[in-house]
Amino acid sequence: MRKRLSEKALREYTEKGQRWCPKCETVKAIDDFYKSKRDGHDSRCKVCRKLDAREYVKTGYWVRRDAEYYKRPDVRKRVNAYQRERRKRPDMIIKNACRSFANHAIGVGKISREPCAVCGEKQSEAHHNDYNQPLLIVWLCPSCHRYLHCCTLKQLVEETSG
Repeated sequence: MRKRLSEKALREYTEKGQRWCPKCETVKAIDDFYKSKRDGHDSRCKVCRKLDAREYVKTGYWVRRDAEYYKRPDVRKRVNAYQRERRKRPDMIIKNACRSFANHAIGVGKISREPCAVCGEKQSEAHHNDYNQPLLIVWLCPSCHRYLHCCTLKQLVEETSG
């Protein structure tokens, strides 16, 4: 059972620039706690908060909720209908044809996988800057590929492929 401190003890720690973490049951410097709107700082220390977040990602409510949600017949039907319609869109037809052409070229040995163009990681994925040129591929590891699609790595890839 977790130990609770009295309000007086908590105030004393706060005055000294310290705070009590109920999770690990230790007194730590106030800098070891994230800021919060409620009373200035989070109740749990940064280390405990990160451990909880990691655990939550693996087994948390959203993981269970999503699994249950997508098993529902009405949701499956709606998602499948959306995917069918998405595959019929002209841009997706071109993308899928390009991917298929590139995969076939890899399979027959026309082109071979290379390390990531950015970081050199051996395991890499094909990235197409232009889907009308299916064999013009920039090889990226999964993390660089994700970063490319969400951030400013596009300029770096354009320099290495051009």
